[in-house]
Amino acid sequence: MNHYTHLTIEEREEILKYSFLGFSICKIAKILHRNKSTISRELKRNASQGKYSPSMAQSEYSKRRTHCGRKKILNDSVRYEWVRNCFLDHQWTPEEIAGRLEYEKADWSISYNTIYRAIYAGLFDEKNLSHGNRGAIRKLRHR
Repeated sequence: MNHYTHLTIEEREEILKYSFLGFSICKIAKILHRNKSTISRELKRNASQGKYSPSMAQSEYSKRRTHCGRKKILNDSVRYEWVRNCFLDHQWTPEEIAGRLEYEKADWSISYNTIYRAIYAGLFDEKNLSHGNRGAIRKLRHR
């Protein structure tokens, strides 16, 4: 189990204070109850021209966090509309949609599991549905 937590702005300010006072990385790590490699990595990664700034380090951290993680395929409006059109208008199954993209060797792909997740999450639901209707889930083929 991973017990890692990200550095806070307060911890970054403490790193600046202790490094300015000339404390070693090991000493700073002991004071902050962090691993010495965390402190070393923080100073190397976020120092510009040999100087460490906690506010700049925090803003760089926030910027890096926005670029990490998986990108959602269906956030692209063109791809979303294509999948939605195939599913709702042409009544293709998610397997057929994924298979068609693979068959045509399109520049993008999507798994049928992703399409099923979107359907069950209500991504393709229309807004003017009756009360008892379960939305786009009803468009799935059943035996």
